[in-house]
Amino acid sequence: MDLRGVDIDALLESLILSLLGAGIGWLVALGLIGLIKEVGLQESIARADRVAFDGATLAVCVGMTGLVSLLTGLLPALKAASAGTGLKDLPNREVLQLSSRAEGRGR
Repeated sequence: MDLRGVDIDALLESLILSLLGAGIGWLVALGLIGLIKEVGLQESIARADRVAFDGATLAVCVGMTGLVSLLTGLLPALKAASAGTGLKDLPNREVLQLSSRAEGRGR
């Protein structure tokens, strides 16, 4: 498939939004783990003392974020490129339909 028609802006937007979401999720998870330990709920949660965020956890988070952002950004762009038009040329409704189909939520 010819990738010259792929909209790089859509890919970058998808990547940036995915990374922001992953970063916010990471911070929320760190905060909740700290709150659980501070409040003393560790005893009521099985293996709560073993929960930790380390380099391997961060690597999996970043890797999955990159993969999902590529899939959700690349599939609609490839679909638009194969149709002979760019995402910028399609009406907003069609872009949203292409995006939802790529994510598996389309009808």
